[in-house]
Amino acid sequence: MENLPRTAGDWARALFDAFSQESDRAAAIVAGAMLDDALLKLLKARLVVPDNEERSILDGVNAPLGTFSARIDGALQLGLVSTYLARDLHLIRKIRNAFAHEPLETTFDTQRIADLVSAVEAGSDYNTRHPETRQAMGPASKKGDFLGIVGWILYTIHSDAETIERVEPARPEFGYLRFEDLPPLVRELLRREGAA
Repeated sequence: MENLPRTAGDWARALFDAFSQESDRAAAIVAGAMLDDALLKLLKARLVVPDNEERSILDGVNAPLGTFSARIDGALQLGLVSTYLARDLHLIRKIRNAFAHEPLETTFDTQRIADLVSAVEAGSDYNTRHPETRQAMGPASKKGDFLGIVGWILYTIHSDAETIERVEPARPEFGYLRFEDLPPLVRELLRREGAA
């Protein structure tokens, strides 16, 4: 998404436009993926750019922060999100997982899903405090409540990603030579081994 919505209301309207004709399952799974991507953007904005993409802690098969759950915990432990937002993101992750793993039995009216949406909603009371934004999601429904909260969270995470300060790379510890000052054979060996 190149031109991201600029306000929580804009996010809510964009989500409503995207998901009003979609199934509950599509809305839950794609909204979860959008939050996962937003966390990835936030983490990338904070962390040092890896010198080798194969060693990225964010991307790849064995990346320690390569899953939605790990990104939530990583963002929390790096001080990028509060314990409250992390809690709600984990609840949204559970909603997404229920739709992904039990697609035939799950809707936003399923009791467990409705309860999880209510819990996420109660944590911030966002939909009640911003009825105009919630109204953008259409008539009262758990799906609309869910998307209203997701819109607000997406706005929050993307806004933070634009203003976050990147961690500075560590300077070489005492005693290390610059790569350029190493003997040519050592430089070649390090390149070949992917350690350059």
